[in-house]
Amino acid sequence: MRFKFQNGHTITEYTIIAIFVLIATAATWTQIANGFTSKTGQARDDFKSRISSAQKQAQADAAAAAAAKAAAAAAASAPGSTKGGASSATVGPITISGISGIIQTAGANGATDSLASSMEALAAQLLADGKITQDQANLLQQLAQAGHDMAGAEAALQNAVNSGAGTVTYNGQTYAVADFQAQFGFDNSIGINAASTMNSSAAMAQLQPFMSLYDQVAASGILSNPDVGGVVTDMSKQIASLSDLQKWNTTTSATDLTSAYVTAMGQVGVTDSSGTIAGATNAGSGVICGTGGGADSGTSCSP
Repeated sequence: MRFKFQNGHTITEYTIIAIFVLIATAATWTQIANGFTSKTGQARDDFKSRISSAQKQAQADAAAAAAAKAAAAAAASAPGSTKGGASSATVGPITISGISGIIQTAGANGATDSLASSMEALAAQLLADGKITQDQANLLQQLAQAGHDMAGAEAALQNAVNSGAGTVTYNGQTYAVADFQAQFGFDNSIGINAASTMNSSAAMAQLQPFMSLYDQVAASGILSNPDVGGVVTDMSKQIASLSDLQKWNTTTSATDLTSAYVTAMGQVGVTDSSGTIAGATNAGSGVICGTGGGADSGTSCSP
């Protein structure tokens, strides 16, 4: 006997319909589960890729920082570095030729880091000599730290360009290389000449923190001090100029970048100081030897 409902369908017919519904439902849930697993796998792989990329970038930045510090230490002991001498205020500056040598081995970021280290040494010595106050020394140290930060940004940009990467990850943010590159130096309508007047209003995003601190240093009266002003201004102009050069010279050779740096120093009015006897002698010898065939203290100049 087959039991029929009022609408005429039997239990068997309902059972068959229920089975089809269950099969369809199971298939649907299987597709959903498979899709979820696939998307979860993709998200996991993407996350792993991001972590790997960030780790590689951090390793590259650390290596660049280590190279820059080594270059700074070498520059501090090099003949071109004016340490000591007639006035302790000459502690810190590195000659143009000294910075040129650092660019050859450690790039713009290495040179920037060296200048920042020199500024730190200068601030410490001036404070010890009683030529600046503790507050002024703190400002100079902050300016120097901003220089170190600038070097870190330059290293991140250079590493990205060298590796052919399309993006740069710096300070927890990721930028397209071209966008990050545009954040260095000064506004293109003014260019590197803004370093001659240290016009902070023309500074781009990565240079702006350094320029803002330079304005604070100037407002503190430090630059009016004859033992400090010229040296700090010149080192600051060098750091600002290197930031602008980094923007335009990321793909050029170290030799070309060095040539651009020397040219820029003439544009922004930075010259080597002859604050010490050794410095004056080196400068004089350079002029004599530059003409060819000269001699200094009985020693012939190299051809």
